[in-house]
Amino acid sequence: MLPVENSATVPGGRIARTYLELTDAIARRVVELNDQHLALDEKCALANGHTGKLLAAVPTKHYGPMSLDLHLQVLGLALMGHSGSGSPAGDCCHSRVQAAGCDCGAGTAAEDQRRPRAT
Repeated sequence: MLPVENSATVPGGRIARTYLELTDAIARRVVELNDQHLALDEKCALANGHTGKLLAAVPTKHYGPMSLDLHLQVLGLALMGHSGSGSPAGDCCHSRVQAAGCDCGAGTAAEDQRRPRAT
């Protein structure tokens, strides 16, 4: 995967403002865990080669709700949203993709999907 020039690292996570930065953060987590794409496919019950197509330098597939949720869960990652009126890095954990386990009280992406949306 190509390095992302504008991607910032913060303690406990990595800021992802774009889809490319999100896939870069996921790919870096795969490397951190010393996992192989085919092994990740098997853990997620995805078709052989699917992860490689998602995380390739020039992807031939893009994340959908199922593959994103599975990768986040298996890799121990959580998405946190933050409107960020302060610095680009923000002052809280809600502005980054991070390994799951944050104790700030914010929900994961999957939990947020189940919450009723404000009308």
